[in-house]
Amino acid sequence: MKIKYCFDCKKQLSRSSCYTKAKRCKGCQNRISASKRWRNPKGFRKPLIGIKNPKWKGGFTKSMGYKTILQGKNSYIAEHRLVMQKHIGRPLTPQDIVHHINGNKLDNRIENLKLMNRSKHMKEHLKEILIARW
Repeated sequence: MKIKYCFDCKKQLSRSSCYTKAKRCKGCQNRISASKRWRNPKGFRKPLIGIKNPKWKGGFTKSMGYKTILQGKNSYIAEHRLVMQKHIGRPLTPQDIVHHINGNKLDNRIENLKLMNRSKHMKEHLKEILIARW
């Protein structure tokens, strides 16, 4: 059987080495993989975060159909809750529910939003379900 050597460091490869097909020893293969993963033409680069990332969409995402806005470094808030907070001039409590009147979760105009508690919100949706059945 022919003895095989690493292409880069010229060490002898063991028979059981899975790197014989790649013609590199484990150390050289790991080094090459890491440099390919993080190298660009200018050298090593840091991950692009926030506005520097080409996929940046202005801090907006959609979560469960609702538009969310980046607040601070890592926290998001639903836009309809933020609009309602600014309109009433106080922070919303967890018991406060902001209802979309026309049912469109992305329509966050103040004319389309109504503040209610959980029981009223459930009754509102129950009415819609009963009307749809008849």
